[in-house]
Amino acid sequence: MTPTGKTNSPRTADDHSPTPVNPDSGMAGYDDLLNNPFVGIFRCHLQSGHILAINQKALELFGVPAQHYSQVSIYGILEEHVRSGVPFVWDPKQYSKTENQEIAYTFGDEVRWLSLSYQVYPEHDILKGIVLDITEKKRQENALKSVREEMDIFIYHASHQIKSPLTTILGATYLLKRDTHSEQAIQFYSGIIEDQVKRLDSIFKELMHVYSNSQVVIQHDPINFHALLEEIMMELGPRYSDVHVNFNVVDTSEFYGDSVRLRLLLQNLISNAMKFQKPGETNPWIAVGVETSAEQAVLTVEDNGIGIDEQAREHDIFRIFFKGSEMAKKGFGIGLFLVKNIVEKLNGSIQVKSSVNGSIFQITIPNGKPEPSFTTSPVV
Repeated sequence: MTPTGKTNSPRTADDHSPTPVNPDSGMAGYDDLLNNPFVGIFRCHLQSGHILAINQKALELFGVPAQHYSQVSIYGILEEHVRSGVPFVWDPKQYSKTENQEIAYTFGDEVRWLSLSYQVYPEHDILKGIVLDITEKKRQENALKSVREEMDIFIYHASHQIKSPLTTILGATYLLKRDTHSEQAIQFYSGIIEDQVKRLDSIFKELMHVYSNSQVVIQHDPINFHALLEEIMMELGPRYSDVHVNFNVVDTSEFYGDSVRLRLLLQNLISNAMKFQKPGETNPWIAVGVETSAEQAVLTVEDNGIGIDEQAREHDIFRIFFKGSEMAKKGFGIGLFLVKNIVEKLNGSIQVKSSVNGSIFQITIPNGKPEPSFTTSPVV
């Protein structure tokens, strides 16, 4: 297997490299190194691997009991604990030096990432090594990799979302040029172009909302949920006048939160509930509930729409650009992704229940009400 660190070439009989320094010279300095609280340091027999000296940090990283370390072989614990499937080369009898080899080390149910370096002194049957805990570094690398992958997916799908209306606009423009003698054709193709421009504008707005949510600092302002819901209905109501919407706001405590994000969150949930009603439903309705307390606000949006089928729920309905049904394809697949991101940004939680009879989204957001500050009057 290929090592993840730097390993020198195998030694051969013709190896004329300089004789290594005696590892036991200057032991006082070595003993001082063993007291390093940040780097694991150990020394062992080259042939057997049995530990001769080891500091507290290395004991912790390898999970070796301090009272039994002299009975333990470094080779044995590495063979036992290195996670299978991870490239790992440990052959100090062949390689004289290895630097920064990364290993996934299992410790109970935990996996630690360690960086291992060693130098061998064959004429003295000694191996000296250092080990570092790089678990946090690997987590950050994996998180960065995940962000990059999400960004690639985001750009790919966003470009397709934008390309579709642009293609339609170009096609309508071409046909419009050919049929300029017909007033009816001009009106028809102009209408197509206008619709697609509006669609592009909506896509850009949604994408900007996603960007803003990731960048803008969270605010903690007093929230009037009555006024917030009325504003949302003034915008959405005229487009879905056939859907009956009922609000039930119970303010048991003043609630502080980010008004912009909360508005986007509720607007997306209510808009989805309006948009995905059952065709032919004689009594389409949406029930929006808000209940605040000193600790949190619980927001509920329920509808009797088409629901989310089980197959779609098994996929991540909050994944960006995911469209769970034929009817949902008229949307952009951004709304629920934005809802989930806002909830996470506000340290909240979200639960979804759905069936053929409709859906229920319940969101819990912590109250950001500032702690009262106490000032002490100066003593006169």
